Amino acid sequence: MKKILTIFLLYICWPSLYGQQRDTTLLGGTLKEASITSDKHRSITTTPLTLKPLDIRRFPALFSEVDPLKIILFTPGIQNNNEGDVSISIRGGDTDQSLISLDNIPLYNPSHLNGFISVINADLLSGTDIYKGGFPAKFGNRLSGIIDMKTKNGDMEGYQGTATIGIMSSKALFEGPIIKDKLSFIVTGRASYLGAIVLPIYRKISESETNFVSQFDGSNYYDYHAKLLYTPSDEDRISLTFIGGDDKVSIGNIGNGSSVKERYGNIGANLNWDKEITTTQKITTFGYYSRYMHRYSSGNNKNNSFSQRNSGIEEASLGGDYSDISIEKMHLSAGIKYSYQLFSPQIISSQGDSLKNTIGEHSDLHTLTAYVEDEYSPTDMWKLALGVRLSLYTNKHKTKFIPEPRFRASYLPIKELSLNLSYSAMSQGVHLLSSGNITAPADIWLGMSGYIDPSSSHNATFGISYEPVIGGNNYHISTEGYFKTMKNILDYKDGISTLDATSFDEMVEMGKGYAYGIEFLAQKNTGSLTGSIAYTWSKALNQFETINSGKWYYSSNDCRHNLALYLTQKFSDKFDMTLSFNYKTGKHITLIDILVLSGEPPTPTWNYDFYMWISQYSERNKYRLEDYHRMDISANYYIDGKFGKHTLNFSIYNLYNHKNPYLVFAENNDDVFSLKKLCIFPFMPSISYSFEF
Repeated sequence: MKKILTIFLLYICWPSLYGQQRDTTLLGGTLKEASITSDKHRSITTTPLTLKPLDIRRFPALFSEVDPLKIILFTPGIQNNNEGDVSISIRGGDTDQSLISLDNIPLYNPSHLNGFISVINADLLSGTDIYKGGFPAKFGNRLSGIIDMKTKNGDMEGYQGTATIGIMSSKALFEGPIIKDKLSFIVTGRASYLGAIVLPIYRKISESETNFVSQFDGSNYYDYHAKLLYTPSDEDRISLTFIGGDDKVSIGNIGNGSSVKERYGNIGANLNWDKEITTTQKITTFGYYSRYMHRYSSGNNKNNSFSQRNSGIEEASLGGDYSDISIEKMHLSAGIKYSYQLFSPQIISSQGDSLKNTIGEHSDLHTLTAYVEDEYSPTDMWKLALGVRLSLYTNKHKTKFIPEPRFRASYLPIKELSLNLSYSAMSQGVHLLSSGNITAPADIWLGMSGYIDPSSSHNATFGISYEPVIGGNNYHISTEGYFKTMKNILDYKDGISTLDATSFDEMVEMGKGYAYGIEFLAQKNTGSLTGSIAYTWSKALNQFETINSGKWYYSSNDCRHNLALYLTQKFSDKFDMTLSFNYKTGKHITLIDILVLSGEPPTPTWNYDFYMWISQYSERNKYRLEDYHRMDISANYYIDGKFGKHTLNFSIYNLYNHKNPYLVFAENNDDVFSLKKLCIFPFMPSISYSFEF
């Protein structure tokens, strides 16, 4: 039966496969424990999808790390940017259009090891709300989606803890009271040791080039989270959260003669005060600080080039929210927030001994937002919400005011069935530039400037949700269609080089885009066998005046088909297993179309040392990587001991060893060029041990 199932899955999903070390041929433009649920019966129009923490540990792990952000990819309409990457693209939007926050603190780069794993320790989470459309007026500052993560509070009564030892890293969590029933704490820490266990195993299993594996010999990371909760009275809750982490990556030659060193990390803090004025009125006041810094340098001995990139963004914010349910059938909410952001982008480039250039300067952005919204239920069958969010962006260059109206409606003919309609206008004042097609690859955060304006989007959705109870088990079945337009999105101009430009305004262009699609989700949420299947059909296109000759082209986040499913079988209180499967259409990429050798045509006495290859890239995103698919499996064994609970997890990532491409690059061997693909995650088993007390 297992063999038949494997053959069937390979038959329906298998695209043209290529070996890791083989040249890549271009043909026809193609280059060959978690549950996600919605609140019961959609009782209000603002219901987000919710990722619950109880089953996170059941999910298959990569290198013994179960990652909450990767589990979010089992939500329809959400995908990652690359193999193994934790960056989130929501409904065709770029990764910078998704706000990922932890206790209000925005995470501008939520990843370790260049995206292989997130900075979020799953043991710390109390819940995650996912907004893809129908945004409440409270949320904004991003065009496409919100990932709102909340952390647990420390235990007020007694001391508890968890320790986990894996093959890539170890982590620990400890919580308890400082003053019983008044003041509690919770603290976590995680540190990696890749070179001790993972890399030797990786070298044995992987067929990837040894240079790629060696890049991680000097790579490590750590992170920490801490939270204090103080309850001076029954009406007051004051919390203080700290987060931080750091990565060090050393990358050797992966086929193009370059070496790279980089260091990056996040730090942040949030102070939050919840005050109950009455049983129906509540005020929340908050202030947070977030900083992300990235230092990157690379050199290429073959062409005597060097580049250095520094990208930093700091944000400090103050705000408050008011909630009132004193009026029958109405829920009134309002709030205000002020943010100050400081940007520190810089690119230093050199070619040979004479061509040198420096781009970038410090800039800032002030953002003031205010919102008001009213949810109204005229009858048990209708739920309506009308609101507006007002955003004011200003700095020394200009001031922009953007109104953002919001509307949502739900009709419930029976309590198990709802029809949902929404419209949301969104805006954001930050941009992330990301490209591998310029002299110095760059991921740079920019704010509003003399040329650059804030982005805006219009989002419309329509969906149907059905949540029956069959045989005592809860099910969820829903489908939703969406259409989104985007304005003032940012990208690098065609053919731009960091050696020629004098500012980022010269290097970039503002354009527009649109995305649309339909999503399907089916879940079984209770019983010994649980699971879900999520499918998305979608399109995403962009247009810029000078890019791609002004013609519309597919976005890098365009994904025609995206399928994700998982099944969890609980055999007993001591043993459970989870199987997951992912399939999606290959990513659109831009590659070199033409290579021209400078100088006169070659002769038998040709001296290549005095000439160079000049490359010309294809139309933007003309080519597409082969389709992506992967199956993972995980097993958990639980033991109740005298002093606590023991958990042993065994996972296999990429069960049938499909060679999904991580990147494609041009390799030059004795002036013979070929395209290569690199797979970094083959069949990969891992094991971890956890102890809870």
